[in-house]
Amino acid sequence: MVAPDDETSAGYAKRLSRVAVLGAVLTVLLAGCLGQTPNSAESTSSTELTSHADLASPLYRLATAERPERFAETHDIRYRNGSAKVRIELAAGTSLPSGYGLDVETKHEDEIVAWCPVDELTAIAAHENTTAVRQPMTAQTYGQKR
Repeated sequence: MVAPDDETSAGYAKRLSRVAVLGAVLTVLLAGCLGQTPNSAESTSSTELTSHADLASPLYRLATAERPERFAETHDIRYRNGSAKVRIELAAGTSLPSGYGLDVETKHEDEIVAWCPVDELTAIAAHENTTAVRQPMTAQTYGQKR
């Protein structure tokens, strides 16, 4: 009686070869997926993303993006005429810093919603009166999809 092909040394070698090739292909595919981001032209390294604690990560990435308008569009950031809509949180008892080209829409206690020029985002976030710069919250009705 002759053994099936898989039970011979040639069959075993063929099967092992297939497993090795499959493993190599999966490794290459996985490495490619992990190393690539959706907007690699506008992406920054992880050390840059956390380098400014008072500026929310998407806004920091917007401020450093090569094409801010496109970055804003793909990351749901309100953007118009070179400015982003932001929520600025001030330190208690301080006032809004002037000279940053802010177009204030609303103010409530120590929170301000304003349009801020993208090139001023890091500067306003670094000001001593500012505790954080984030994207503004939007109201949603019951059942509304985001």
